[in-house]
Amino acid sequence: MLIHQSLVGGIIDVKGAKIKELKESTQTSVMVFRECCPHSTDRVVLIGGKADKIVECVNVILDIISENPIKGRSQPYDPNFYDETYDYGGFTMMYDDRGGRSMGYPPPGRGGYDRMPPSRGGRSMPPARRGYEDYDDYDMSPRRGPPPSRARW
Repeated sequence: MLIHQSLVGGIIDVKGAKIKELKESTQTSVMVFRECCPHSTDRVVLIGGKADKIVECVNVILDIISENPIKGRSQPYDPNFYDETYDYGGFTMMYDDRGGRSMGYPPPGRGGYDRMPPSRGGRSMPPARRGYEDYDDYDMSPRRGPPPSRARW
């Protein structure tokens, strides 16, 4: 999901209180990437979970952001500017803790197409996730880099 950078604070709130509540109430995982998409003012909000819970989470986020107008200039993301060297959430996969099954994306081969771009330079996996705001339930501080259970590849 793409959200204008000026609206992201409404989703996260002070010390991550609102995003924590959102994750618990919708039973989803929610990550807000720190970097805007290339040449835009949009940031990626990555939501993982069961389809019905993702829909519920998206609706809550839409309610939250509808309460505030966009501040500053608005430059919507153009996918022609996709750049794998930036860590803004573009085509980044997220893995659950049960052995690497992807969350937030259909299993490969379903839906008639693969959502990942073709690999470049012989790499078999997308770049590691970095630069996102995922607030830990214990200390409410942003974590840097993937958790150890996800760093297997």
